[in-house]
Amino acid sequence: MARRRLPVEADAVVLAEPDEAEQRRAVQMPEPAPEILARPDAAQYSGRVALNPACFSDVAGFPGSCRWLDRQSAVEAALGDRRPQEVRFTSPLVGYAGKPVPR
Repeated sequence: MARRRLPVEADAVVLAEPDEAEQRRAVQMPEPAPEILARPDAAQYSGRVALNPACFSDVAGFPGSCRWLDRQSAVEAALGDRRPQEVRFTSPLVGYAGKPVPR
């Protein structure tokens, strides 16, 4: 079975002050706009992966302008291949049944 990788333009963001260990584990994280960091709901988006990381600087459109890779179906759609395949992806559970999951 061929291994697939996420598209190179996909990226993650931390919308909170990361500790030193998180910074060392980080791969590539765009700097979000200060207005997004100041949002009262900013913490619930920390660690989420978006196919279009430019959305983290789109103050007017965030979070709606982000194409989140937070579900199996979203990851598979981003891969573009509909054949059954093994996909390993880890992301925090931030919402369930349309409601945020508390930390």
